[in-house]
Amino acid sequence: MSTNVLVTGATGRAGTEMVRRLAATSGVRVRAASHYPDREADSRADAVDFVEVAFDDPGTLDSAFAGIDKAVLITPEDVRMVRMTDHLVQSAERAGVKRLVRVSFINAGDGLSGPLLKWHKEAEEIVAASSIPSTFLRPNSYMQNFLTMYAPSIFVRGAFFTPMGCGRISYIDARDVADAGIEALMADGHEGKGYDLTGPASLAHDEIAEILSREIGQQISYVDVGEDDACAVLERRGASPALVEALCDLWKAMRHDAFSATSDGFERLTGRSPRSFDDFVRDHHAELRVSPTARLGDKRP
Repeated sequence: MSTNVLVTGATGRAGTEMVRRLAATSGVRVRAASHYPDREADSRADAVDFVEVAFDDPGTLDSAFAGIDKAVLITPEDVRMVRMTDHLVQSAERAGVKRLVRVSFINAGDGLSGPLLKWHKEAEEIVAASSIPSTFLRPNSYMQNFLTMYAPSIFVRGAFFTPMGCGRISYIDARDVADAGIEALMADGHEGKGYDLTGPASLAHDEIAEILSREIGQQISYVDVGEDDACAVLERRGASPALVEALCDLWKAMRHDAFSATSDGFERLTGRSPRSFDDFVRDHHAELRVSPTARLGDKRP
């Protein structure tokens, strides 16, 4: 008998990897839900049922949860995160879901890193208060940010730009988050527990630039753009004041090493060590190469 699994946020970094791995797992049928239209759904494997949901529309959520046994809850980093989570949990309860895994954020609710971590903690509390046995994964920032957020500037300018200063971060590979999520979802014994997920090392961004340069064989630079400039970019792009505040507070905490600690949570869940940043770069060598015509130019993002 197969187990029906729903993954929300299925086109994001961790969600994509979870769907891919679950689809290759014997005895599992996967439904992948996203709040964005999935324009590539027609070209994907039939093993995955892709659905579009609106987190504020219970009708779309009830349809997504229909017939589901277990679910992974991933929501956008959005000012509506807590409300979105509440709607997901209510639909899961109505559908009779038997197990939930909530992907949160390391340091959730620490009181030091601003509103975003507060929203994650409040979302966790909603899941914990439900009638469904649940597990919480709290990953640090993803190594895959260097493929999505930073790869364009690496390719065009041979540099990546962040407001992290000299702060150290124990980045984790999204593939490891997916492996941890599947273990927490499919194996017994993880109900009611939370796991911090980090990579094996805490790295400053100039060290990351050195790893990228060494593994790719091309010079890649790190440029600290500063908090004020990064926040101004968010404002110019139309982010809401609440989201600007949340992300800027998070970056400030990252600059001051609030996300530098490493954890054994991944090893306790999976029995193996997490991938290193060197591993990540070697696996994505081609995607992180610099254009032959790239030049650093000015230091503005």
